[in-house]
Amino acid sequence: MKKGLILVLAIVMVVCISISATLAYLFVETTPVKNTFEYGDINIELKEHKYVDGKLTNEEVTANTSYKVVPGVSEDKDPFVRVRKGSEKCYIYVTVENSVKLDDGTVVASVNINTTDWVKVAASGDITLYRYKDVVDVSDATEDIELPVFTTVTYDAEKILKDNIAQVKDDTITVIAYAYQATNVEQSYADTAVKTMADIS
Repeated sequence: MKKGLILVLAIVMVVCISISATLAYLFVETTPVKNTFEYGDINIELKEHKYVDGKLTNEEVTANTSYKVVPGVSEDKDPFVRVRKGSEKCYIYVTVENSVKLDDGTVVASVNINTTDWVKVAASGDITLYRYKDVVDVSDATEDIELPVFTTVTYDAEKILKDNIAQVKDDTITVIAYAYQATNVEQSYADTAVKTMADIS
């Protein structure tokens, strides 16, 4: 008897469900909540001041070609990385490629990298990779920030001689800047990524 009652109740429930399917359901819709997304970005420039008649001017340039190699002389050269305000937190890197050398491979020019601010990450051949000591954060800044790389280039007084000085004609010191996102990125990961970009093993 109990089994029959249970069966009948089950049938009744099925019938009720099928009937109620023809009825209108309660329904309400909220007003939409819109989220507007802006993109994060990093903007940097690599500049130096124009070198004219033995001194730097106020004019910013991306290359100087007026240097003369004279043994023992130091000349002003001031490449700097400008990180634009509003850029996301980032690691800043530079590579310095020094190809001012004699035919036998002897390097006869040097630059005064500030190793307090710039940490050596890696080197390969003529190229050295440096990372700025701190994460640069200008995301809420009202002004750009400038990071000097070095301030002088000096020519070797002992290795550059009258009979070999012509060997350094058209040689170069090349600086390239890199910026890599710092938010949610480990420093070691950024180091590896920039080494790959700079083709440093």
